[in-house]
Amino acid sequence: MKTADMTNLELLPIAGMDRMAWMEDEGAVTQFWHAVGPRKPWEWGLPSNRKLLAAIVGSDVAGHVYEISDPVEKIWKPRDILSPFLVGGDVKVRERLAHWIVFHWGGIHSGDESVYSDWLERLGDFSQERVFEFVRQQRADRISSWSKILSFAAYNLYPIYDSRTAVSVNVALAKIRGRTFLAMPTPQNTKLPDAIERLDKVRERRGVWTSLSWTYLPYLFLLRQLVHFGLVGSILEAETRLFANAEELAEEWIQW
Repeated sequence: MKTADMTNLELLPIAGMDRMAWMEDEGAVTQFWHAVGPRKPWEWGLPSNRKLLAAIVGSDVAGHVYEISDPVEKIWKPRDILSPFLVGGDVKVRERLAHWIVFHWGGIHSGDESVYSDWLERLGDFSQERVFEFVRQQRADRISSWSKILSFAAYNLYPIYDSRTAVSVNVALAKIRGRTFLAMPTPQNTKLPDAIERLDKVRERRGVWTSLSWTYLPYLFLLRQLVHFGLVGSILEAETRLFANAEELAEEWIQW
């Protein structure tokens, strides 16, 4: 059995660390990933109004983003192209781009938009130290929004965490008789609430309720372990499969 790189754990000094013990075991992580299943078909798209992005980063850059035709490149390349504008760009450009990522690309139309300037100031250069401190302070508050910003800043390091990825993780954990579950953001997808309601009942019955701090950092560590054990090639690959499989896993769980 491979031994997980314990330096990862040292970067996650959060309450309930003992709950992560199963993630240190290659067999347990492999069983979890088999429960997620092979990636389902999913087409990643862009907002219909190209001019919105062009007004932020210029028509040439927006053109590079919108001219991507390869389905695989559509997953990562927009994040790669736009990352420099988000990490090291002009303050106003960063704020407007963060809004575009959350509101237009991510489709999250709720929440106070004025928080973007505060988030970006606290995240600074998106160094790991700044990111982890930000995550600890935010806990689950608007996690579906700010995790998208993290992913655009460094998609190879920070995955998106939303209702889809959380449901996929939790259904897989429920299937393998897990006792610790991730907190699930309120879904916009109408196909997920029934599965979430049933998952909540399972979590209550098994005696471990998920705290609001048990969200992004454990999720990040789990995806790092998937890469560490050679089950996926990258954090982005893991995030993509969890996102794409959410509806089918939710339906499967409802019928379980």
